[in-house]
Amino acid sequence: MRYDRIVALVVLFGSGCAVSQRAVPTGPVINTISSTAYAPASSAKGKDIDLAWQRANGCGVVPAPALEQYLDGILGKLQNGSPIHNAPAQVHVLASHDWGATTTADANIYVNLGLLDQLESEDEVAAVLAHELVHALRNHNDSDVVEDLQRRAFLLSRIAFEVKDRVDNGGAEKKGSSKPDSLLKNEWYGLQANMRILSPAWNRTQEQEADLLGVDLLAAAGYCTCAMRTVLQKQQEWEKQAAAQPQTTGTDPQLDALVNSLVGNSKNAEAATPNTAPDLKDVGKSILKNIIKSTTTSMASTHPDTAERLRVVAEYSSQYYREAEQRTPAADALKKMRGTKEIKTIFTNYSRAFEAMDKLRDGNAQEAEKLASLGTAGSTAKHSCPAYVLASVRTAQGKQAEAMKLLESTFGSAEPALLTYKEAAKIQMQGGKTKEALALLERANREFKEPPAFFPDLIRAYHKVGRNDDASSAVLRCATKYPRYEDACRQANEDKRSAN
Repeated sequence: MRYDRIVALVVLFGSGCAVSQRAVPTGPVINTISSTAYAPASSAKGKDIDLAWQRANGCGVVPAPALEQYLDGILGKLQNGSPIHNAPAQVHVLASHDWGATTTADANIYVNLGLLDQLESEDEVAAVLAHELVHALRNHNDSDVVEDLQRRAFLLSRIAFEVKDRVDNGGAEKKGSSKPDSLLKNEWYGLQANMRILSPAWNRTQEQEADLLGVDLLAAAGYCTCAMRTVLQKQQEWEKQAAAQPQTTGTDPQLDALVNSLVGNSKNAEAATPNTAPDLKDVGKSILKNIIKSTTTSMASTHPDTAERLRVVAEYSSQYYREAEQRTPAADALKKMRGTKEIKTIFTNYSRAFEAMDKLRDGNAQEAEKLASLGTAGSTAKHSCPAYVLASVRTAQGKQAEAMKLLESTFGSAEPALLTYKEAAKIQMQGGKTKEALALLERANREFKEPPAFFPDLIRAYHKVGRNDDASSAVLRCATKYPRYEDACRQANEDKRSAN
């Protein structure tokens, strides 16, 4: 079940939204912006905290200094032509095989490794970065929609897990562990959800400004403005492929399949709880459906259609940048960068790791083991994401000691990822080492700068070892610092109290 694709479609373009044509501006957008110094967004939390929280999402950040240096070099060229000066923008590469890029209020630009893998010239790389840079320069992040969408993603995956746990354990949380393969599949669905839905949903005006001012910056930096069109064409093709999957329709049968995938992996789940499972499935389906529906509705009214964006960009470039449209994209420069040993290894090994996780999720453990082992060969051996994937294979095989060693090898690495800490703590919990597991989770909470979505995990862990006062303190801190996560934190607290 490709649950990830449902969420991807909701986030990227919504479904069934009406599209009204937008007029091309009467002149280059860049001419309407006065020369000024960059002013940080009011919602900025600090670049270090922002990066730490990104490491706490999905598979984290790829440790690729040479690749980041190359991308920052392109970003510098684009900034030289901007009327907004001295923005502290930096590029980081996310360990995701999907099409996507995002910008935060701290002017950090995050580009998926999978997107970079599909680009064909440095000009296309520049087009992606130009678009994201405009979001940063124009402070598009100062909007409640960003935080609200993050909260929806968090609730979506958390509720799904809760429904699954209750069904597996007869309507109440059970001490101990569920089947490793069942846990693995469910965690991967949630991981994919959060990797995709955390990208902000820019509105139509913001997205058009990012496209068109991005074209202006491409022209000023000497790149072919045609690259913005070809990138949008690639996005459009990705959307078509995703929409072609039967799981992306959002109809009731597909939501049934989603819930079944989350609560039906354990073969004896319904047999063990014949009275509980159907009710919980209905509740889970209803909740998931409402979250997806409300997210889709809000997206549909604001998020621009890619075909419409492509039309406006093509007309704009043709009208104001005929010469720049004829420049030859620099395919050789990108090919040379991709051909270096370090960067080639990263692209190859991460691709193997992502494929291994898909194979494991689909029950092909033998092929997953082969691919995951290749994914951790050479310089990526201690990279968090490939190591996590191989550790997941070992856990599914019942080799917890080997999995633990792999996970521990990533602690303190150049780019740690929260999911390796959580997985290691889970193995310790299952082995009866509850105090060690909690100590590891507390360490992770400090190292990743208290990511708000991690509070419920910490609250549950405190209750599991009997530190109820610490759990209450965590709930209070969650409610005070991150009010939008208050309900989730209080729910985690109440669930554990009821179970105890």
